[in-house]
Parts: sequence; C-alpha cells; structure tokens
Amino acid sequence: MGERDPQYWDALPGLIAKAVKSANERLQEATFEYGEAPVEGIAYNRESHSKHNPGGLTDRTLKVLKVNHNGNMIGFLVNYSVHPVVMCEETSLISGDFVGMAINKINAEYGGTGLFLQGSLGDQNPVYCHEPQEVSIRNLIKLSDKLAGIIKTALDNAVPITIDTAEVNRVEIALPQNVLERSTILRNLKLAEELYKHFEESPKSAQRRVQFERDVNEAVWAKYDERPLGVLKTELQAMKFGELLIVAHPTELFYSYHVEIEQHFLPNKTFIIGQANDSVGYVPTPDKYDVSSREYSYPAWFTSFMYGQLPFAKDVGSTLTNELIKLGQSFQKSKGD
Repeated sequence: MGERDPQYWDALPGLIAKAVKSANERLQEATFEYGEAPVEGIAYNRESHSKHNPGGLTDRTLKVLKVNHNGNMIGFLVNYSVHPVVMCEETSLISGDFVGMAINKINAEYGGTGLFLQGSLGDQNPVYCHEPQEVSIRNLIKLSDKLAGIIKTALDNAVPITIDTAEVNRVEIALPQNVLERSTILRNLKLAEELYKHFEESPKSAQRRVQFERDVNEAVWAKYDERPLGVLKTELQAMKFGELLIVAHPTELFYSYHVEIEQHFLPNKTFIIGQANDSVGYVPTPDKYDVSSREYSYPAWFTSFMYGQLPFAKDVGSTLTNELIKLGQSFQKSKGD
C-alpha cells in the first residue's frame, strides 16, 4: 500500500481542524431539500455479471440532499453505490474519476459545493472500467456526463424536508476475522525470501508482486502478537436530521446488505455511507468464503492482505448489518424512552 509520508501525516490533523474551524466561523441559515432519481446504465454487479454483460443487483436510486440559502443552492450531497474505477490500473492520471467529474460539472452549472458520498460499492463496478488510458478518458467523459444528468434530475426532483431535530451517535464494534494458521503466513514469507534471491533478474511486474507479498505477509504476521486476536475493532456513526437518517461504516459492503439495512429504516430517507472515517476492506456475502470448488474470491481472501490484516470471517456481513440497524434504530428508541 506504500509508505506513509510523515510530513503529511503530521500536518493532516491540524489542516482538518483548521477547515472545521473556518467552516464554523462561516455558518449561515439554510433550508434543506431531499430528492431521488432512477439510475440505469451506470453500474453492474461484478460478482454475477461483467462489463460485457452488465446486470445483476445494483443501486437503482441516486439520492441527494440539497442545501439552500436565500433561495439559492449553496451545496449538495450525493449518495450512490459504485466503484469509481473508470480510470483504473491501466491509467496513470490522477482524478476524482467519473463521480468527481460529475460533481464538478454540477458545481460549475449550479454554483455551490457538492460532495459525493460513497454507498455500498463492494460488488458494484461502473459499466466502463479496466481499459487502456485513451479509452478510459473517453469513457470518463461519457459516464460523468450521464451521472451528472442523473444528479440534476434528483436535484430538480428535490422537495423541502423539515429538520426539527438533530441527533448524533457512534458505537465501537468488533468485526470477526478468520484466524489462519500462523504457519501459513510463515510459509508465504519463506517463499518470498526464496524469490528475492532472483529479484534483480526478475521482470518488473514479478518484482512488484514479490515485494507486495513480502510486505503484506510481514504485516499480517505481526497481527498474531496483538490482542484480542480474531477481531477487528472499528467504529460506526449515525446522524439523524428530522426524517433524514445517515449511517456510516468503514467497509466496502456488498449491495445485498445495503438493501437489507435500508428496508429496516423505512420510512426514513436514508443515506448508507461506506468507507467513512476509515477503510478496513470488503464485506462480501458468506458464499464468497467457500473454496470447495477452488474458486478464489478477491474480496473475501485477497484484499484483507492488502490492508495487512487477517481475512474477515464469513459471518462478518451479518454482524456489520445488525450493528448498523441497531445503531440507526437507537434514535427511535431513545426518543420513545
């Protein structure tokens, strides 16, 4: 994953605090509107379909929260589930991908400041992805135009909502992990050591992979000395503004869980936000942990090593879903009490 930049890391908390303080000093009265728009042709479910045959369970509703001051929009939030990977590993340009470009187009046309809030992207890919750079740039423009049009529809559909209460809650949770035999990690490290003997004469791609395997297995090896072993501690957040409920978690959740969570919060207008305040990896469905047919699931078994951590247990999705539902419903219970 690369080394941390100490200078940036040390400066970041102060920069965040400065931004919060600046925003607080510029507070102004605002009204809010909520809108939705149907979505077609943006994403496909990459676990059941492909970009050549798009389909499957996807996010079919884009949601916006529109913020107005003196009758003019000064900002907006967009919530939708999709991996922003049109500009993927085949490209070398830095961008906000198609979601960032779409937001910038709305900013330029409407004024104000927009923010894209990621949904449950675990198994959601854009219909254009994993192409050479020149093709990706064309696809980036095409898909950002389409997404911008959907956002505009949602903003035009927005209706006033009353925010007469504001509540915030957070909870620390423990996500279950699969504690592999430590000898398996040691075997991987010894294999990497053997491959390093031929490092200089190996192709660049092989060098990168060997270095990656050594670094991530070293990180996972160190996890066995930490306690408690077998759980990853993290935090969930929730905010309720009148009839708008926002729940946030730090994972790349598969979309079927998103549907289940949302159903529990009706009739609230709900934003389910992923990769919030941290990023701890994928939360796939239990079937992705089955290796009996020798099918290897990238989100279940590979990406945890990228984070330098043990894989999640197959019940991690139900654990996270239940905790998010419980947290979102805590506002109703506290109000009833």
